[in-house]
Amino acid sequence: MLQAVSITYFMVTILLLPSNLLMKKFSGKRYFPIIMCLFGLVVACISSVKSTSSMLAARFFLGVPESGVVPASIMYFSFWYKPSERAWRIGVFHAANALASGVGGFLAIGVSKVRWSRSQLFVWSGSLDTDQRPSRACRMAMAIHHVRRRLVNV
Repeated sequence: MLQAVSITYFMVTILLLPSNLLMKKFSGKRYFPIIMCLFGLVVACISSVKSTSSMLAARFFLGVPESGVVPASIMYFSFWYKPSERAWRIGVFHAANALASGVGGFLAIGVSKVRWSRSQLFVWSGSLDTDQRPSRACRMAMAIHHVRRRLVNV
């Protein structure tokens, strides 16, 4: 399944410059939520793949929103922090990304030991499904809070 990882980063490399140009055109407050929603949608699709070809197609499309995540995050850092503080914050951001990748690897190993699967694809989908549960709960809580706030202000 190394091809699946490679095809994702192929798309990230191809779309990095167009992604930055779109972010400049649409502003970060619109662009960042759109790419995060697209990212979540594609990852949800990846958790339901059943064949190698569908895995490769889904990972291909994962590169589209992923090409904008890091540049949009760095842009937000430039809004919030002075240049003297920014390097430390960006370093922490990248270190947290590396830590999350390591924890995700251990989580994937744990899920592969718990679930009885016949193929690596099903282990992969189980791992993604397990990883998404906390973020789904967070998104639901944020949506409920947003709706309540709108109803109170009406």
